[in-house]
Amino acid sequence: MPATARGVAVVAFGVAGPAGAAVGVAGRPGPAGADAEQPASAATLRDAAEMTALVHGAPRRRPMIRASHGGPDRFLAAGRPVYLCMSNQTFHDPFRTGRPGQDARQTAERILSGPHLAILSTSNQDGSPQTSVIFVKPDGDDLLFSTIKGRRKTVNMQRDARVSLLIHSLPTDGGEFTYAVLSGPVQLTDDPENAFHQVMYDLHMGGAPAPVEPGAERLIVRLRTERVYAPPPYVATD
Repeated sequence: MPATARGVAVVAFGVAGPAGAAVGVAGRPGPAGADAEQPASAATLRDAAEMTALVHGAPRRRPMIRASHGGPDRFLAAGRPVYLCMSNQTFHDPFRTGRPGQDARQTAERILSGPHLAILSTSNQDGSPQTSVIFVKPDGDDLLFSTIKGRRKTVNMQRDARVSLLIHSLPTDGGEFTYAVLSGPVQLTDDPENAFHQVMYDLHMGGAPAPVEPGAERLIVRLRTERVYAPPPYVATD
């Protein structure tokens, strides 16, 4: 079969044009009365060869598209190949390990020393997660917070002492905007006069009196931190 636009249309698209009608380079009928075969462009032949290779199962190098140019033949014009396949290089994710141990602890200390948000995660009996926003107070390497008997997080901690605490810094002028995750077991002790609850209000609420809670039985929770994770510092790139 001669290398014509009509022949290329049959190979590339699997459809023959109407009897006696010329077929354009994109498989469209040519101008009225143009029943002479039109020479196919090099780009058309190349694309038809690639389509034939696909139909007959011949291996291709890599899937690619070609950058188009202006002009009527812009979709078939030769251009720089743009490959769609991914790189074979291994991605080393710095967030998998985070900062080294001591650096992570120092990051957590900096967060706790300024305005921050603390979110406690415990496990429900069915294994689903439960979270609570809480106030915390550093005590050496441990963290203290208050809770009430009967609350969901309290029941969860009494059943499974393993918890996780996310602390996130709040935006400040010149401050570091980051987070840390502290995990470990907790110990619960009674706070019969709710004295520690007021300590937390002194620390986080500017000395405002803690709300009156008739009949509530407060507990002091001590989180013994066993692991601290902090993400690597953010570095802007040009």
